[in-house]
Amino acid sequence: MARRCGTRLGLPPKRRFRSSPRSLRGRLCWSLPVQLIMRGFALLAAAALFSTAALGQATGDVTGRVADSDGNPIVGAQVSLQPGSRRVLSDEAGRFEFRSVAAGRVTIVVQRIGYQPRTLQVDVTTSGVAPTVVLTAIPRTLDSVRVLERAAPNRFSATVVDDGGAPLADVAVTIAGVSNTIRTDSAGHFVAPKQLHGTIMIRMRKIGYAAYLGSLRMLATRDDTLRMFRLAQGMTPVQINAASGFGRDSFAYKELDQRARWKGEQSAVISREELDQAGRVDLCTAFPFMPTGSRYNAVRGCGGGCVILNGEGRTLMPPRAYYADQVEMVEFYPPGSDHSGSLAARGCSRGFVFVIWLKKDSIPKPLP
Repeated sequence: MARRCGTRLGLPPKRRFRSSPRSLRGRLCWSLPVQLIMRGFALLAAAALFSTAALGQATGDVTGRVADSDGNPIVGAQVSLQPGSRRVLSDEAGRFEFRSVAAGRVTIVVQRIGYQPRTLQVDVTTSGVAPTVVLTAIPRTLDSVRVLERAAPNRFSATVVDDGGAPLADVAVTIAGVSNTIRTDSAGHFVAPKQLHGTIMIRMRKIGYAAYLGSLRMLATRDDTLRMFRLAQGMTPVQINAASGFGRDSFAYKELDQRARWKGEQSAVISREELDQAGRVDLCTAFPFMPTGSRYNAVRGCGGGCVILNGEGRTLMPPRAYYADQVEMVEFYPPGSDHSGSLAARGCSRGFVFVIWLKKDSIPKPLP
């Protein structure tokens, strides 16, 4: 008697089909053992995958505290966990928490307006880790050597000196939107021709010295000492003219003066003094914590605002690509607030516009 399909494995005989060809019956007889073998391999692979995943799922909690150098809690510090994009803000007690962090070494980055950023590495285990992060306050210093403030009316004067402290005469000084060029006297001194308030932008030029661009807030009468630095030797006359501020970029500063003269109530300028206090955080994070940035709600433009770099042309880099302490000043223009037409000529004709002026030798930060 012919052996029925499946009897060798001790399985129920497979139903025969009389009308099927003999070759088809042969394939049906062999298909069952092959299917069982493949199913066994699949179960083994799934078990191995599950075991590997279970081994890689060891986690722990990161619960820490942010404090200043005196041990006082710092509220609202931004705490980021790397690798990854998880971030939280410290609470009223300075505490922060990340749950179910994969075991292993991670990097914690802590930032807060007015403090130096701090980065530290910790090893996460299943029992968790609880670091205390101490931030150092940024000293409130100015780029000037001497500042004297008195009550209103607000007048501005300054003495310009070289890098050795000697007074510089005949320096061409322009206060954007306020005056035509004025020059320092034999003692390096000049006085602004009118009362000032808000943020002022100062440009100074003298052949043989690096051009100066600065910004400061006029909250009261000020008498500052400002420095200019002598250029390195060996430069060609063309290079000296350009580095001294008499090159082709002069058009960008003329447009800055025009915008300042036609500046409306909705637009604003954020000074270096405010930016330096923010420290090493990106502009969009810093704006709400600055007096001017908060008052004009500059963060509104971070969702897609147009950026002009150094007054010269549009860039595709967003405001968050720049650290606050890299920037000399920021002009902020809501839609329709530029009456000079210079922003449209530079490629930003609609929406929010930022004109970002970098400090010398500053570059944008890498985007995540």
